Amino acid sequence: MGVVGVVPLALGDNMLNLEVIDLASNRLRCSGLANLSKLGKLRELDLGENYLWTTIPKEFGDLINLRKLRLRESRIMGSIPSELGKLAYLEVLDLRDNYLEGGIPAELGKLGRLRILNLDHCGLGGSIPKELGDMTSLETCLLSSNRLTGTIPEEICNLPNLKFLSVASNLGLIRNDITLTLEAKRKEGLTFL
Repeated sequence: MGVVGVVPLALGDNMLNLEVIDLASNRLRCSGLANLSKLGKLRELDLGENYLWTTIPKEFGDLINLRKLRLRESRIMGSIPSELGKLAYLEVLDLRDNYLEGGIPAELGKLGRLRILNLDHCGLGGSIPKELGDMTSLETCLLSSNRLTGTIPEEICNLPNLKFLSVASNLGLIRNDITLTLEAKRKEGLTFL
């Protein structure tokens, strides 16, 4: 069953030297997470698989040392704050299986060290920002089962480290010549769905 209760907001006030918070796979709920942005030394935050029913605070953009942010399957609502684009050291962003709205912020393209982007099953709409093609360390990009429209930006094809791209089950996404390029890259080891 795991831990049941509320994410203690006092973490942000009393434990300023915390580097890792892993409260995943519990039954935690929360009225807001902004207080955690005071944890300037935080490198990993995993609150996945909980019942948070809250939004991602824009203040998370102040967690300048953050390497991994995992909020998967936690009933997160609202939009992805553009301020997350300020997390220069972020390597993993896992928001899959939440109740997000709006689009993918173009500012995420500033995450030059990001290796894993998982936005599967989030309810996101709009087009895929071409700025995601600036994430030169990106190895895995999961955008399936959303409401994305338009085409796959050419810039994504040119990502040097991309090994896995999933855009399946986006009814508004048009397969274009870029799709053919991605299909051709399968021979070089890219998995494309």
